[in-house]
Amino acid sequence: MTTRRAMRSRRTARSTVALAGAVTLAGAALMSAGPAQAAVGDLTCTASAMGTFTPPLSPSNTTSTVNVTGTLTNCVSVNGNFSHLQSATAEASGSATASGPFALQCPALLTLNMKGTFTWQNGQKSKFTGTFNTDITNGTATFSGTITSGPMKGDAISVAPTVSPNADCATAGLKSLTAPVSAVNFA
Repeated sequence: MTTRRAMRSRRTARSTVALAGAVTLAGAALMSAGPAQAAVGDLTCTASAMGTFTPPLSPSNTTSTVNVTGTLTNCVSVNGNFSHLQSATAEASGSATASGPFALQCPALLTLNMKGTFTWQNGQKSKFTGTFNTDITNGTATFSGTITSGPMKGDAISVAPTVSPNADCATAGLKSLTAPVSAVNFA
């Protein structure tokens, strides 16, 4: 009996030493790898924008020209590469296509293809292209684009604003779309 107990005790001791060694090696490997880090973007700003459609979009007119104006404020460069960019005005234009379903005269689904410019507070300009998709029925929208020249050239732009159509959209068609406050990310 004692031999069995002694053998079991030695096996348990060896297992404990092996486990402790594995934990120590794993801990050392994790410490030498350094802490995990999420990708850091170049800039994040608070944005507001308004788009106007000429002519208004409706069931009988599903294509239009769109002109957008907006502002970027409270910009923060987490990685520090663009801390000199603090605010900007934005102007863009392009084509708008509406698709059903329509709530009387107001389209629920939109796609806007645009080109535009951010003019930063220091006078620098970043040109961009992008696509805006929205579903007005639930107030969701997305914008994804790319900076094509100027500060942050090559960065992706992403925004997920809450949007609202003009108040008389159901009877007059979509004349304007506003996004009062949202975050825009450049990475």
